[in-house]
Amino acid sequence: MAKIDDRTSVLHRAIWYLVTLYWMVMMAHPFFVRFLWKYWLLRPLIIWYAPLTIHVAYCLFFFTVARVYIFISRATIGASFDGAFVKLQLLIAYYFGKLLHGMEVHGAENLPEDGGLIIAPHAPCLPIDILFFLSYSNLKLRRPAGGCADSIWHKNNFSGPTLELYGFSSEPKTLIDGLKQNRLMWVPPGGSYEAMFSRNYELEWRARIGFARVAKETGKPVIPSFTTNLQHSMPLFDFPISGFMRRWYAVSKLPLMVHKIYLPVKMCVHFGEPLHCGRNEKPEEFARRCKKAVEDLRDRLQPPQRSLLAALMQRLIQPGDARLQVRAAAIDRELRNESPSDENGSELSHLESCALDW
Repeated sequence: MAKIDDRTSVLHRAIWYLVTLYWMVMMAHPFFVRFLWKYWLLRPLIIWYAPLTIHVAYCLFFFTVARVYIFISRATIGASFDGAFVKLQLLIAYYFGKLLHGMEVHGAENLPEDGGLIIAPHAPCLPIDILFFLSYSNLKLRRPAGGCADSIWHKNNFSGPTLELYGFSSEPKTLIDGLKQNRLMWVPPGGSYEAMFSRNYELEWRARIGFARVAKETGKPVIPSFTTNLQHSMPLFDFPISGFMRRWYAVSKLPLMVHKIYLPVKMCVHFGEPLHCGRNEKPEEFARRCKKAVEDLRDRLQPPQRSLLAALMQRLIQPGDARLQVRAAAIDRELRNESPSDENGSELSHLESCALDW
């Protein structure tokens, strides 16, 4: 058993070195552009990956600055300025989400004003909505927030201390303590597995019920959450050897994802009504009820098979602009080769024709 653990540890270190090398290459992308732009055959590839580079570079910068701060502060001033540093970082994250995605929060009235709570979302491929939620909670709601992340992210010296700085842990005890401190705890039951294998916003929670056990033990509510157009922002390549990829994840616990492109689509974080675990309700039953609530949010807010163009157009549409909304819906159906199915079909078709002529 010890040999297996040693091999797994060596594998984890090797993978982290490769990931770090990949991030360094992505950070150096602007410097490569200067020398490679003269080769016109490479220009489409450079333009294609430029937005993705910006986002990956931002995430790397975000966590690297936090790690450097931890390294310096722990050797000098201690944790005295942790609160101020976190607020500064979250302020940057808030305006980053606003600028690139026009991110909004809907259903904040469903968050109880007093006491801790658990937020059960659909896990993202990159923590865009998590960072925005942390910033929104600290800067707008004036409430401390934290959450849980897969244990693999706490086993390395790069991301582990950074996650702890922002109130994230993989231990149930830390989650319970955070709830007792009236924190808003972000707990994606799907975790890295869902981020890697979910397609078309399918929930891949498997048999994870730890959050339901904690909710039953502490009596705290669970808030279902869903972020619209999240997977549209960074669509993933589908590997033809999915069986091998699942075995890879079972051994390494590290998600391996290759993004096609990065798109500044419109994103909205939605919160549903709070759910409480019944006195005689089992954690397994409560977890299924929470999953059903997240699926209901998804079915109501995220049209199935929405095209990338329609998701991107939402970034330019104001909520009150009915003409542009009809236009986006018409283009979306046209790209999916569907006809309008509405009880007022003739009136809707007339509106669509007017919008397309506009």
